[in-house]
Amino acid sequence: MTEIFNHELFGALAEEKEVKQILSKVMEARRSKSYDSYEILGKFVGKQQVTKLILPLKEILQNTTSLKLARKVHETLRRIIAGLIVNPDMTADALLLLSYGLVSENLPLLTEKEKKPAAPVPDARLPPQSCLLLPATPVRGGPKAVVNKKTNMHIFIESGLR
Repeated sequence: MTEIFNHELFGALAEEKEVKQILSKVMEARRSKSYDSYEILGKFVGKQQVTKLILPLKEILQNTTSLKLARKVHETLRRIIAGLIVNPDMTADALLLLSYGLVSENLPLLTEKEKKPAAPVPDARLPPQSCLLLPATPVRGGPKAVVNKKTNMHIFIESGLR
């Protein structure tokens, strides 16, 4: 179900709904029910399934630099948390643990265990590389800056603090 909601909020369907002409003609395109659906899911989800609701949103935040998508994810997280607060299965301890995990960015299923490949061991038989060689001169413009995965993670921290 979350795939359908994410497709409606963040996929091609969301782009189609943003077109002004479609909004005025089609009744279904006027309002998105995915936010309400996420809130209902938050009301009835079990403790073990909470991360399955949050993980796709984290992936969307990591892969985008769009402010519009970041705001949609923020609203979705707000709705999920509003549902979790009303959820009878979520005790105060569970909510505090979830909040702490969002703020410290170390929920077990949300953190990726990135393994860096080990540097190859230099062959002892080869002569050492000369330190007198100059590196190539940098060109203007150079390579584009890489977008960090933690660019939009402040949204998760803010949601955890609420």
